Amino acid sequence: MMRPIDLVILQTRAEARARLAQDGEYETIDEAVAPLMQFAFKAGIVGALGSDAVLTIIATAFNARGIDMLKQIQNEDEQDEQ
Repeated sequence: MMRPIDLVILQTRAEARARLAQDGEYETIDEAVAPLMQFAFKAGIVGALGSDAVLTIIATAFNARGIDMLKQIQNEDEQDEQ
């Protein structure tokens, strides 16, 4: 069951990881996002809100830093396929 504080924790962690990504601390956007999704699953946020809502929460933090997270993930997936 999701606790309201877990949603705050997810948002705060997403903002922190977005700052680190903006500073070039991660080689890939997936490296920044995967732990956030893992936390969201374990905390029951995905079960309560759905994965699309969780991705929107995370993407909002990255977009605030000028990072189009979803586009970067798509680009990384396309590179992996080649």
